Order: sequence, then C-alpha cells, then structure tokens
Amino acid sequence: MNGTLFLSGGGDERKAYALDEAFMRSLNDSPRVLYIPLALDRTMRGFEVCYDWITATLGSHSSNFVDVVMWLDVEGKTVVELRQFDAIYIGGGNTYKLLSAFRETGFDSAIKQYLDEGGTVYGGSAGAVIFGQTVRTVPEENDRQYVHEAALGIIGRYSLRCHYTSAEEQRIRENSIRFGIDALALPEDTGLILNKDGLTVFGMGIIHFDSSSGEVEPVSNGQSLTL
Repeated sequence: MNGTLFLSGGGDERKAYALDEAFMRSLNDSPRVLYIPLALDRTMRGFEVCYDWITATLGSHSSNFVDVVMWLDVEGKTVVELRQFDAIYIGGGNTYKLLSAFRETGFDSAIKQYLDEGGTVYGGSAGAVIFGQTVRTVPEENDRQYVHEAALGIIGRYSLRCHYTSAEEQRIRENSIRFGIDALALPEDTGLILNKDGLTVFGMGIIHFDSSSGEVEPVSNGQSLTL
C-alpha cells in the first residue's frame, strides 16, 4: 500500500483532536476531502447536521478553506471519482451497515485501489473497524441480519474494536479466542496510522488481544505492530 490510513478509536472532536490534527497536517493547505457518513441512519436533515459537523471539525485544524464533499450513495462510484479528492473521511455509526454498503456496491475495491495509488483515508469508529479482517469484533451492531462480516483486511491479521474501555476486556478476550480474532482495542483518545513504513500506534496506547495465546498486551504510543 502506497497511501496513508488513519484509524481512530472514536469519540468526539476533543478526544480525536490529536489524530485529526495529524490527518490534516498530512494534506495540502487547502484540501478537498470526501466525507462518507453511510454508517449513520439519518434523514436528509440529519445528514445536513453531519456535514456542518465535519466541516467545523476539519476546519478547526486549518487556517485555509477545506472543501468538503459529502456522498450519501456510493453506488457506481469508482477510483476515477476518488482521484479528485486529497483525502477520504469515513465516519462512524453502524459498522455492519457501512460494510454492507461498501461490499454490495463494490466500493470496497475502489477504496483499496485509492490507497494503493497513494491516497489518504481516515476512518473513525465504524469507519476504522471496516479496515480490519472482520467486523465480528462488534457483534452487537448486527441488528438487521447483515450478511457481510469479512472486512477489507488492510491492516494485516488484525481486527479492530473502537471505544474500548477496560470493562470490556474479558468479553473481547473470549471473543478473540473463540473466533480466532487478533483484536486491537482502541480507546477513544487513540488510533493507528498505516503507511509504507508499517502500522504504528498513535495516542495513549491500545490493547492487543492475541487469539492463539489468549494474552492481553498493552501497546504504547509510537510502537509498531507486525503485519
């Protein structure tokens, strides 16, 4: 992969501020950013509020104009359309809903090609989880009998769990062992950055749940993970 992938543990703009800042600093001074909020279940009015939020959030990291374009449908969209953007921001919500929208339109392939060609992508919460091996790390979100569980598999053998708190440790560990999932659990003030140099932890640190040994291992800020 020749591009850069920012993966956020979620939370509001205050908790994600540092990773958002790193994302914006990786772009040019007046970037054109594609915003995809398809993990959410909103009316058109609701999506207008989402657009106001993303423009304010990204704009707070730039003294120049940030041109944000929002897509509410990815049917028929290819890497040709994606090339016009300096970056793609995929928001949070229901992980299964988002993955289904990508899989059933072939948009997952377009995202992969965009990254392969050197593009920059930011995934927050559900927008991050879809880049792991599987979304079975968030089984409680499958509220409508979604059939797709195999995710995009961009970050090697790992799958993600966002909004992590220590109260979830035993449940995630059991799920990891039962289904053979090497899970990375991201608290809201943390993230991961994947680029040509590898996968690196960003923020206060994350937790690795090893599916084979059952070990639970803290991974510190700046530490690299073997893909």
